[in-house]
Amino acid sequence: MIFQAQLIQFSAYAPHLLHQEQWLSFFNFLKQNKHVPQAQQQFIPPPLAFLDNTQKRRLSPLIKMTLQVAHDACLGKHSLESIKATLSSRFGEMHTTIPLIQELAPHLIQQWTKKPSYSHTHENLLSPTQFAHSVHNAAIGRWSIWAQQTTAHSAIAAQEKSFLYGLLHAFMQIEEQNASTHLMIDVDEALPNIFNTFKTQHQMPMAMALHLAPCTQTHDTTLPVLRLKVIHQSDLEKDLLKTNTTHEHNDSLWPDNFCVLNWLYDHPEQAPLVLKSEHHIFILDCLKESKLDTTSKNINGYQA
Repeated sequence: MIFQAQLIQFSAYAPHLLHQEQWLSFFNFLKQNKHVPQAQQQFIPPPLAFLDNTQKRRLSPLIKMTLQVAHDACLGKHSLESIKATLSSRFGEMHTTIPLIQELAPHLIQQWTKKPSYSHTHENLLSPTQFAHSVHNAAIGRWSIWAQQTTAHSAIAAQEKSFLYGLLHAFMQIEEQNASTHLMIDVDEALPNIFNTFKTQHQMPMAMALHLAPCTQTHDTTLPVLRLKVIHQSDLEKDLLKTNTTHEHNDSLWPDNFCVLNWLYDHPEQAPLVLKSEHHIFILDCLKESKLDTTSKNINGYQA
């Protein structure tokens, strides 16, 4: 499968990482030290200058990061109502969900042990706001409210490969709805300490957004074009990949969003980026204008 889309803008947020030079310095640190610096491990709220303090107060960290990168990736757009959106997140609102479960635990234990129940006081009730923020699509739902977006949006979780399959979903939506731009957002926080044994990759509070548009005959030729190839893994296709000049991340500690953001900041036109899931190979390429082809293609038996 092959998809193409124009990259209108992209944005990213993490603590103390505001500019391209800071992000590249951070990625170079990771390559040499194999751990996330302390400065990036603690959540620092993004500025959210486009919201008043009353609106900010009840937002979770995940929602705050989502709104910041979505806003930054859509700068210059007078209306957001026509922008479709996909959100990917491996863990979602884990920091909101865990306290809710801990608050419910005494009531559940009483039921299991058949002890006499006690009356629910106001303090024992779950916060309606926190409960509403605990679902996986809470962040993208909040963005749709802020953007006055009334069309459907998607929230995706696919374990370690949530970003890749969220990106694939966004490209597929662009091809299916050729007239619409699409906002692909990825956001996660580091897992709570009680889940340390499940931390298989670098983790920190981070969000990024890609504002994509369909490639048409009248597209803006000043914008870069991203091409995404998705190939089902097989021995033959692996051999074909070895003949290409590609930039492949083999460090299993790097989440896919780290890899893609590093690639975008560090001259993506030089070599395609190769990432893998259990069943698929993802090849992300930044095309020069002369390579752009708006017609369907068939490579290795897969029809675009």
